[in-house]
Amino acid sequence: MKIMIFLIISMLLISCSQSGNEINNELYNDTSSYNNEDDVDPLSLSNDYSFQEGYINTNDNSNLYYRLYHKKNNEGLIVLSHKEDSSLEEWDILMDIFLELNYNIVSYDLRGFGKSQASSYSTIAKMKDDLKLIVNFAQNSNESKFKNIVFIGDGLGANISLYSSVNYCQVNSSFIMISPKMFSDEMSVDEFNKYCDNSKYLFLYSKKDFKDLNEQLYIYNYDNLKTMIDSTSDYTGIDILLNNSTFIKEIKNIINF
Repeated sequence: MKIMIFLIISMLLISCSQSGNEINNELYNDTSSYNNEDDVDPLSLSNDYSFQEGYINTNDNSNLYYRLYHKKNNEGLIVLSHKEDSSLEEWDILMDIFLELNYNIVSYDLRGFGKSQASSYSTIAKMKDDLKLIVNFAQNSNESKFKNIVFIGDGLGANISLYSSVNYCQVNSSFIMISPKMFSDEMSVDEFNKYCDNSKYLFLYSKKDFKDLNEQLYIYNYDNLKTMIDSTSDYTGIDILLNNSTFIKEIKNIINF
């Protein structure tokens, strides 16, 4: 199993079309996709949930906008990381499904996207630190230690979650990666390979993703690693889920393992 994960992660790193891990900050200031009207409707939440939103300040004085859905006696935490050129609002259409799973849910705008602000050039390393900060905040907001943590990422958010997984493989964790993109990173594949045997992995791709990757995608199905491709879909990212009930079912299976 370690070899299989090693090959997949290596493919994500080797196939990278960008050199280095510095990301142009101009890319991370696009707020055009953000809907500022009626951002959240807390009244639509179940009575079991409470809701809060706000900003978390990072070590480099960036500000991360977050939304936290909290309930007592939860099964764990779901962490949602959106794709590039987007915001946390992309998850709104699926929130009802997530809320049914009896988990606390935290979503956030990647630095420079949506309502989050970046104080300097964004890098993969900084975004990994941001994700850790978000998880720690959600954990500190809970009455007890989470039994399970589920990371769901789309596009760039999938890569950030996957590259951060080494920090969470020693707890009950699952990683659901939707259309990961090709970005280079300083992650040690050996370190990832060493600690992640007990986690669950689900990679979701579409026919378009497969084509974009020049068909260089390793497909493995093991007890704790599964790759699924919608061979009929030209959708990518979260749109795959909106048009494939099988993927939604598989996500629920992974979360409820």
